[in-house]
Amino acid sequence: MCKTLKREIDEPKSNLTLVKGRCYDWQEIGQLVGHEPCGFLTQVDQNIVCGCFRKDLNPDAPDIILPGRTDPQWVDKARLFQQQRKPIPVFVKAECLSWEFVGKFRVEAMTQNAVEIQIHRERHQLTDIGAVMFLREG
Repeated sequence: MCKTLKREIDEPKSNLTLVKGRCYDWQEIGQLVGHEPCGFLTQVDQNIVCGCFRKDLNPDAPDIILPGRTDPQWVDKARLFQQQRKPIPVFVKAECLSWEFVGKFRVEAMTQNAVEIQIHRERHQLTDIGAVMFLREG
């Protein structure tokens, strides 16, 4: 559940820190990771710097992420994230319309196996799944 984020208007942005369970707005996430979030995986140069996942598209987030195949960049970004060793901050869309920081995660495994994808399609009634990513905290 999202805790209400109360922030004074005069609060300096440099005081923002990642606190697990705390909700952040889009602008604050950008300040924390050094780049405005863009889609489900934010890429800066050849690095993924954060993940922002909606439960309607990723019901098991942050543990299982289901990149779509409609936009080829989604699976490409997932592969790039898979190659990184460094964990990234992950946010899940909260009920309060902000994004809850759930921890720093990295890819433990990723598959484009048709059987695995079909399992998740049926389980969640989602048609646009191009891969299945299994994330691990830490």
